[in-house]
Amino acid sequence: MNFELLPNEIVLTLFDYFRSIDLLKIFFGLNTRFNLLLYKQFRRYRLNCLSLSKHIFDDVCQQHLPFLIDRIITLKLSDDSSTTGQIDHFLSYISSLSLLTNLRYLTLLNIHSRETLIKLVNEFSSLSNVTYLNISFRCYENDEIDFQMIIDNIWSLPKLIHCRYTIYIRNLSSFLLPTKVCSTLKNFYLFGQQIQYNKIFQLYECAPSLKHLRVSVTINDNVNENRMSSLLTLTKLRMVTFHSSIFMSLFEYLPNLCHLQITLSCYLITGDRWEHLICNYLPKLKTFKLRMSDDLPVNDNIEERADELINSFRSSFWIKERRWFVRCYTLHKKLHLETLSKQFFYMEDSFPHIWRSTYPNDDHKIFYNSITHISVETFFNQSFPSYIRLHNLDTLHIKFPLNDQFWLIVSSLKKLRRLHIKSFTKEYQYQLQRLLNQASGLQFLSIDQDGASLSFDKFMNKSIHELDFRCLNEVFNEEECINLCQSSLGIQCKILTISVTTRQSILILIQNMKNLQALHIQYNEYTSNSNEIIQ
Repeated sequence: MNFELLPNEIVLTLFDYFRSIDLLKIFFGLNTRFNLLLYKQFRRYRLNCLSLSKHIFDDVCQQHLPFLIDRIITLKLSDDSSTTGQIDHFLSYISSLSLLTNLRYLTLLNIHSRETLIKLVNEFSSLSNVTYLNISFRCYENDEIDFQMIIDNIWSLPKLIHCRYTIYIRNLSSFLLPTKVCSTLKNFYLFGQQIQYNKIFQLYECAPSLKHLRVSVTINDNVNENRMSSLLTLTKLRMVTFHSSIFMSLFEYLPNLCHLQITLSCYLITGDRWEHLICNYLPKLKTFKLRMSDDLPVNDNIEERADELINSFRSSFWIKERRWFVRCYTLHKKLHLETLSKQFFYMEDSFPHIWRSTYPNDDHKIFYNSITHISVETFFNQSFPSYIRLHNLDTLHIKFPLNDQFWLIVSSLKKLRRLHIKSFTKEYQYQLQRLLNQASGLQFLSIDQDGASLSFDKFMNKSIHELDFRCLNEVFNEEECINLCQSSLGIQCKILTISVTTRQSILILIQNMKNLQALHIQYNEYTSNSNEIIQ
C-alpha cells in the first residue's frame, strides 16, 4: 500500500507511533502535504533529547521548534557528559517556557548551573498543564540558592501528579518542606537529601493526596510524641534509613499501605519482629522488599548470628502465607539480609563466607546468576566453586591479565554495557579483543593502562560509542590522536574523554571524529608552548 494514499486521519494516527525526532527527520520535506500535517495538525510531539547529538538537536530547535512549540506534550533535556549545555541551548531558542502551553511531561536532568536552575524554576508558574516533573541538580556550593523558592515553585504547579526531585548539594543534606499545598500530587520521589521523621507528616499535609513516596529518613533530636494523623492515602513507600526505631512508630500511621520497600543500614530486625509489625499495623500489605546489613562485634559468632537471623524468617507467615523469601550472607564481619530479587548489585571484593536462604529452590547458582554489577577489579583473583556462572553482567570492573577461571565463570557477556579495565598493557591485546568480541552490546569502555601507548587500530567492537581514556598513563600527542581518529573505535565514538599534549590535538579530534557528540579534554596549557595557536 502506498503510504501517501492514506487519509490524513490514519496518517496522523500512525505518526503517533514514531519518536518525534525521527518523525521530523523522515517525513518533513517530502511534500507539502506532510509538512502541513506535521506543522498544522499533528498535536502530540514528544521531544526526547537526552542522547541527541548537538547537530540534530540544533537542527530540530532552529528549523522546527517555532512551528510546534505549542504542541509539545513531552520534553526531556539533560546537561550530562554527552549533552553538555543542552538545557541552556534550548532556552536560547525560546523566549519563555510559557510558550509550551500543552506540555504535560517535563524532564530536566543533571543541571549544574545555579543560574539555569533558578531561571527554569522561576518560569514553572507558566506551565499550567504539567503533570509529571523529573528534575535533578548537583552543585558543590549552596550560596545564593533559595531552595525554599525552588520547592515552593514546584509545589505551585497546578496539575502536578508525579514529581521526582533530586538535589545533591554539599553541606545541605536536609530536605526543605514546601510552604504550599499541592492537592494534586500523588507520587513524590526524593533523592540526594534526607527528611526528618516528623517532617514526613508535615510533607503529607502539603500533599494530602500522596499515594507513592520515596525518601531517605533520619531522626531529629526532638521527636514529637504527640499523636499524628494517619497517612490514609499512602499505598506505596520506599524508604532508606539508619534508624530502626522509625518503623515501630511510623507503620501505625499507614493503614492502607500496599507496597513497602525498606533499606536499613547498620541495624538488623528479626523476622518475627517484622511479622509483628506487618500483622498489627499493615493489614493491606501485598509486596515487601527488604535490605538490611550490620557490622557485628569482633567477638560474635557470625555463623550463629546468621542462622538465628535467617531462621526468624522461616515461620508459616513468611514461607506459606506471604511467600516472601529472604537470603542471608556474610562478608568478613558484616551480615546482610535481603528479600530475593532478580537483580543483585554486588559491591564486594570476594564471595560470601556464609550463605543461607529460605527459598527451597534457591542455591548459589541462582544467587550468582542474579549479579549484574561487579565493581571491584580484583574480584576474579579468588578461588571459585566450579558450578558458578555469571550470565547477566551489565557493568564490569576487571584487572588484567584475565585468567582461565574468568572465561569459565563469565560464559556470556551479551548483556554487558559498561566495561572498566585496569592495569592493561600491550601484551594483553588478544585478551581484550576476545573480551570485546563477546560483548556485543557494549556501549562504554574505560581503560587504565600501564606501560607503552595503545594501538587502537587493533581493537574492534561495533556497539561501543563512549571511550574514557582519562586513566591512561599517557597524554595523547598529535600522532596518537590521528591514529585514534582512524581506528574503528575512534570512527564510531560519540563521547570521548581524553588527555592531550597540544591544542592542535584537540582540533585533530574535532575535525576527524565525524560521529563525535561530546568531547571532554584534560589539557595542561602550562606544559605546552604558551604561544601555540590553533589555526
